[in-house]
Formats: sequence, structure tokens, C-alpha cells
Amino acid sequence: MIVLKSLNIHSINPAWFDNIPNLKGLSLYNNNLTSLSEDAFANLGNLSILSIDTNPIGDNIAPETFSKLPNLQQLYIGGIGMTKLNTDWFKSLSNLEELNTYNNLLDSIPEGIFDNLTRMKYLHLGGNRLTESRIPGNVFDNLSQLSELIVEVNNIENLNPEWFQNLHQLSVLSLNDNNIGNLPNGIFAPINNLRQLKMDQNNLKTINRDAFGNIQNLETASFEQNQINAIDERFWREAGPLYSFHLDNNICISDRFYSFGNNRNLTAFNICTRNFELIFETTTERGHPYKFFQVPSTTGINLRVKTDQEVHISLTSFNFLWNPSIEIIIGTGNNTLSTVIRNQNTRVVVVQSPKIIRLGQWTGLRITWVNNIILVTREGQEYPFLAYSMEDIFPIQFYGLQSPESQADWSILPIYVETIPTDDV
Repeated sequence: MIVLKSLNIHSINPAWFDNIPNLKGLSLYNNNLTSLSEDAFANLGNLSILSIDTNPIGDNIAPETFSKLPNLQQLYIGGIGMTKLNTDWFKSLSNLEELNTYNNLLDSIPEGIFDNLTRMKYLHLGGNRLTESRIPGNVFDNLSQLSELIVEVNNIENLNPEWFQNLHQLSVLSLNDNNIGNLPNGIFAPINNLRQLKMDQNNLKTINRDAFGNIQNLETASFEQNQINAIDERFWREAGPLYSFHLDNNICISDRFYSFGNNRNLTAFNICTRNFELIFETTTERGHPYKFFQVPSTTGINLRVKTDQEVHISLTSFNFLWNPSIEIIIGTGNNTLSTVIRNQNTRVVVVQSPKIIRLGQWTGLRITWVNNIILVTREGQEYPFLAYSMEDIFPIQFYGLQSPESQADWSILPIYVETIPTDDV
């Protein structure tokens, strides 16, 4: 292994390597390389490890730069400022086992780019600008030997179930620091060997056992800094050995469990598991009257709605619309405004809320009514965007859901403010 680290190298002369054709490893970490020609490594056919991390190369890598490296097993191209991956780079790298592209400016992955990398075990795509719409569903199909996938610190909001269909050997999955708000049923079902799952700093509201397949091998699960207010008891009962379960900075619980495998009869989970049992889902049809439901808590509700038009939420003392009442209109004015209407006809609050309804995706809202003050907060935000101090004081015992312009799917979760002692944790 030759390490040429931090030597202010600006370019590579292929002749440097004329007399060392059997070199196995080369690191050019943290230099000032601005480009790589197609013959940069032409004399290093036996190279198995190559690092060009932390160089200002950008997208200036010739299509054939790595074509002379058929024995390459590890390639590190992180922190070079590239905005795209070139499919030609990997055509000759059938022996590649590890690819690290962390900390670049990638916003998409070309279809078929990994098709020839059937021996890949470690893939690091973290620290980029990837969104789910720019990651093809079949992009990982040929990576059946992949054991570690890192896609943390990107801009992913929704997981595509196609990504995981062939990742049966995956044992480590990191999706930290994205904007993921939901784990659909069965999303991780194909992953039969999952040992570490990292989903810190997302917008998750619940942990649902049905999102997973076999979790008998799960050792570490980390969900810190989400908005989790409900946990399916089956998840932490069935997961094993689950030595650590990290839940710092969530709603229903905020403790870290270092030796979770030793004791799972924790009263600290009572609120979380009770809340999960109270999750309620429904659908409202276009133009139909309000559907009313009894409020599940005295302080408010977390709701998620998927629709294409404005939605209405009413707060009343009855299971029908009757004064006094509060109606909250989200996404009116062509998805530019949100309003509060008092007693069915008096508009008392109007705020700008451009694109608050995320078309075809889940929109999350937190509505509270503590001390006769109505607050509406967006999912993932700390402060409310809409507030109203009630003029007519009345007990809120029912809430109504309505979607005048299009069908809407809803998921409702209560908000609890009480805590349970965690001395046994």
C-alpha cells in the first residue's frame, strides 16, 4: 500500500507507477487533484484498493479511468465534489466489493449503473442530495451479496419497496438524517438478515412491526430524533437479540436502552404501545359531509393525510357540526393558504401556507387545543404556523374530517402529555 496523503499533488503521471505493476493499494487522499485522465492508473492492473477521497476533482473523471483496474475491490471517491456517476466507470469492475461515494453532490443514480457489480458488499451513498424520485426502483437488483447499505444524510422522504427486493443478505441499513415520514407495511420484508437499522433524524411517527419481515437477527435499532408517538409492541417483543434500542428525543419516550435484550418488561413503553393501539385510519370521499370521531385525548391529535386538495378539520362538542365550533381549513386558495373559521361562518385567522398539501404524499400535522389555544404545526417543524385563541370556550370532544374537492386518506394518532417513570430502564 502506498499512501500519498496531503502532498498537494495536482495531477497524476502514469509513469510514476511503471515499476510497481503489482501494487495492491494506493491512497491519494486529500490532495489537489482536479481531474483524472483515462490512463491515470493504466499501469496498475493488480490494484485492489484505490482512494481518491477529498480532492477537488468534481466531474472531471474520464469514462475509462477505472477500466484498467479489473482487480479493484475497494474504491473510495468521497468528498470530490462530483454531481453525477458515470456508468462507464464500473463496467470493468466486476470484482468490486466496496464503493464509497460519501459527501458529494449527487442528486440521482443512473439506471443500471450497478448491474455489473454482483460482488458488491458495501455501498456508501451518504452525504449527497438524493431523492427517492431519482433512485430507480431496480438500481440494486443485481447486488444480491450486499451486506451494508448507507444512504444517510440525503433528501429521501419516501422509501421505494423495489429497492430492497433482492437485498436478502443485507445486515446493515443506515437511513439516518433524511425526511422519511412513514414505513409502509412490508417495506423491509425482503431483508431477512437485518442486524443493524439506523433511522435517526427522520420524521417517523410510529414503529410498526408489519414494516419488517424476519427480525430475529436484529441487534441494534436506532430511531433517535424522530417524532415517534407509538410503537407496535410486537416489534420490540419479537426482535432479537436487540441489544440496544435507541429512542432519544421522541414524543412518547426519550430514553436510550443499552442493554435492551436483558429486560423488555419496561413500563416506559406503556404510552408508546397504548398509542399504537389507538391509531385510527379512515377515508373521506369528495364532497361528503364531515365524518366525526371522538377525540382520543384531551390535548390534541397527530394526523396524516394523503390528498390532492384542501382538507377541513372541525373541532366540536358533538358528533355533528354545531355551534360553537372551530373549523381548520388546510391548503385552501390553490394550496397557498390555511384558515380558521369560527361557528361555521366567521373567518378569524388566515395564514400563508404555500404547498402545505404535498400532492400524492402524506402531509403530517399536529393539532393541539391546550388552554383554549388552537395550534397547528407542520410535521417536522418545532413551531406552529397557525394559532387561534378560542373566543367561545367549549369542551372539544369530537373532531370531524372532510375533503370537499377530492378523496383523502387519513391516519390519526392521539397526543399525550403525561409521562411514565422510567426508573426501571
